[in-house]
Amino acid sequence: IDPGNREALSLDGTWQLCPDQYDTCLRARWFAYKPPVASPQDCDFEGWQETTVPSCWNTLTPKWEFYEGSMLYQRRFACTREAQKRYWLCFEGVANRAYLFLNGHYLGFHEGSSTPFSVEMTDFLEPANHLLLSVNNSRLATSVPSDNTDWFNYGGIYREVSLVALPAVFIKRWFVHLVDENTLSIEVECSDSVPVEVRCPELGLEETLSCEEGKATLIVPFTGTAWSVEDPVRYRFAFVADEDRVEDLIGLRLIKTEKTAMLLNGKELFLRGVCLHEDHPDFGRFVNENLLRRSLDEAKSLGCNCIRLSHYPHHRLMAKLADELGLLLWEEIAVYWGLAFAEQQTLASAQNQLSELIVRDRNRGSVIIWSVGNENPDTDARLAFMSSLADLAHTLDPSRLVGAACLVNEAKLCIEDRLEEMLDVIGLNEYYGWYDGDWTKLETLLANSAKDKPVLVTEFGAGAKSGFHDAKEALFSEEKQASVYQRQFARILRTGYIQGTFAWILYDFRSPRRMNRYQMGYNRKGLLDERRRHHKLAYQVVQKQYENLKTLGR
Repeated sequence: IDPGNREALSLDGTWQLCPDQYDTCLRARWFAYKPPVASPQDCDFEGWQETTVPSCWNTLTPKWEFYEGSMLYQRRFACTREAQKRYWLCFEGVANRAYLFLNGHYLGFHEGSSTPFSVEMTDFLEPANHLLLSVNNSRLATSVPSDNTDWFNYGGIYREVSLVALPAVFIKRWFVHLVDENTLSIEVECSDSVPVEVRCPELGLEETLSCEEGKATLIVPFTGTAWSVEDPVRYRFAFVADEDRVEDLIGLRLIKTEKTAMLLNGKELFLRGVCLHEDHPDFGRFVNENLLRRSLDEAKSLGCNCIRLSHYPHHRLMAKLADELGLLLWEEIAVYWGLAFAEQQTLASAQNQLSELIVRDRNRGSVIIWSVGNENPDTDARLAFMSSLADLAHTLDPSRLVGAACLVNEAKLCIEDRLEEMLDVIGLNEYYGWYDGDWTKLETLLANSAKDKPVLVTEFGAGAKSGFHDAKEALFSEEKQASVYQRQFARILRTGYIQGTFAWILYDFRSPRRMNRYQMGYNRKGLLDERRRHHKLAYQVVQKQYENLKTLGR
C-alpha cells in the first residue's frame, strides 16, 4: 500500500538491538520466545542495547562501524484493534534484507535497502505487541547492489516505521499525470470494486470512477498551470472510497524528447546538475528534513536545476521537497557495475526495487528520469536484464524518460552500448583530466558520440582533499580539481548535442575502497567536504559556469 498522508501511528523512537552473527534468531526460533521461561535462554529481548530508530547501526558505536551481518531489532507497542479495520506495517527503508515477526508470527521478507514496503498484520495484532526484525546488510554477489560498490555499506532500520489502520475498503495507489498539455490522466487502484471520488477544487474537478476489478482510469481536460522549475505550482487531489480518504499535492508537467533535445512543457531543457549520495559522517544514510533541505538549497546555490540522486533511491521526502522548491530529479536503483545478470533472483530483486521506487515517486513532478543502471558491463545477460528494467519503467510510468549511464568503447573513443535503443536519454560518465590526462581523448569522444537522442554527461570531475592547496596542481589539491572542471566545461559546453551536465559530486562521501593518504575511506570528489562546511575551489568554478548557462537561457 501507499500510506499517503493518512494518519499513522509512528513506531520510530526507542527500540532495542543485538548483533546476530550466526543468524541464531532464525535457526533457534527466537522470534517465538515468550518470556518468562523457566529454563535458561540465549536471548533476552529486554536486555539488549537501546537505540533510536531510524538510524544506522554503523554510527552508533565504533565496535559496529564495519559490522556486516544480521542485527536484531525489537520493540513493543500497544494497539487497540477495531473491527472492520485492516492494519499495515509500513517501512520506508531497511538495509538491506529484513525478516519480520509479530508476536511470534512470520509476517514477511523484503530485500532492497532503499525502497518502501508494507506488510499486513491484521490477523496477528494484539492489544500488547512484540515486533521483531532480523536485518542483514551482508554484501552478496546476487543482490542489488552487489558485493562491490563505491559507497559505504550501512545497515539498519534507517528510515521511518509506522502502523497504518485502513478501513475494509481502501485506496491502494493513484497516479496523476499529463498525457499532453491539455489532457490529464488519473489512475486509481482500490482494494475492491467500489466507486472512487476524485476531487481537485482548484481544477474544478469532481468525478466518480467506477473501479471495476479494483482499477479505473479517468481522462479529463487540463486547464491549469504546468509545474516548472520557475513556477513549481502543485494541485491538491483528494481520493475517496467509502470510508477511506487520501490526499496528495501533485505537480503536473510534460517531459519528452525530440531528436537530441529534452522538452519540459514544450520548452528546450538543459540540465545544470550535480550528483548526490545519501551519506553523512555522523548519521550514515539516515536523513531528516533539515539535512534534505540543506542539500537542496546548496544545489540551488550552485546554480543547479537538477540533481542526480545516486546510486539508489533516496528518501521519499527528497522528491516532495524538490516539487516544492522547483528542482528536477534523476532517480535510480542500485543496478551498479557488475551484477549477477544471469540469475533470476537478481533480476526479480531489481524489478521489485524499480517498481517500488516508481510507484512511490511517480506523482512527483520533479522526477523526470528513471535510471535503470550505471556503468554495467555489456554482456548478453546484462542486455536482457536491463532491457527488461527499461520496459518495466516505461510500462509503469509512460510519462517519464528512462535512462542509464552507458558504456564507452575506449578503443574507438565513442559511446557504444547496446542498451541505447531501449533508452530515452543516454548518460555518459567520464573523468578525463583525472584518471586519464589526455584531453584529446575527451575531445575525440565527444566528437564521436552524437546520437539521435539526448546525451547527458552524468558524471565528471576530480578529487580534492578539503584544505589541501598546491599552486602546481598536485593530485588531490583543490587547485587540481578546479582546473579539471574548468577544462572539462570548456570542452563539454561547446558540444552541441550535450543536453546536461552532472558534476560528481556535491559532498565527499564514505567509500572503503578509497584508501590513499588523502582519501582514508572517503571519495573526495565532492565540491564540499563530508561535513558540508567547506566549499572547495571547484565549487565556484561550477557555480560560475551554471550562472553563465542560466544567463544564456540554458
